[in-house]
Amino acid sequence: VTGEIAFISPRVKTAADSMRLSLMVGLKNSEARFRNIFIPELVSDGLRNWLDLHIHQGLLPEVGFVFHGPTQKDAIDAKVVQLWLNINDATLSYADKWPQIEHIDGEFLLDDRFGFARIDRATTQDVAINSADFRLFPVAGDQAIEVTGKAETSASQALRFLQNDALAEIMNNALADWQVNAGKVSSDITVSLSLGKAETSPQVKVSSRLQ
Repeated sequence: VTGEIAFISPRVKTAADSMRLSLMVGLKNSEARFRNIFIPELVSDGLRNWLDLHIHQGLLPEVGFVFHGPTQKDAIDAKVVQLWLNINDATLSYADKWPQIEHIDGEFLLDDRFGFARIDRATTQDVAINSADFRLFPVAGDQAIEVTGKAETSASQALRFLQNDALAEIMNNALADWQVNAGKVSSDITVSLSLGKAETSPQVKVSSRLQ
């Protein structure tokens, strides 16, 4: 672990100008099971609960954390909170009944209430994800995530993915009796989900090309 810390005190203390703290921490060779150490207290309850429930495992070769802001809880000055993760071989789930995403390699940046991630490689239910982008953003007093990705697999594996319980429910089992024996499928997938509403179902868009 490496880090730097600094306290900045105003010459004249006022409600609008309180003592400030600057903190930078770097960490190497950690694991996702220690995630609660890295997750800032300032994140929303919806995001914290989602991270607790849906991150299952993974390696964190590098972690960076930055905080800059007033030390008083009721200070009106804005705080800056940033968290950066280098992620290897991680496993997470993003909603009930949906298959987990496994073997994730990529990077994640949390910047206050906004988050961005680049996934270089992953699999879900034997479907290879070649690349994907993740966004976390505030919406209507809550927070939401949106994942867009590209995947390639055999036609039979693609059909099995589309027949999983979550998608089958959304499509009213329209593909339950479908069968396919050959071919390859390339797909563009977008999944959106509100974090603060447990009863909200993900919004899914899938565009596929069969070869």
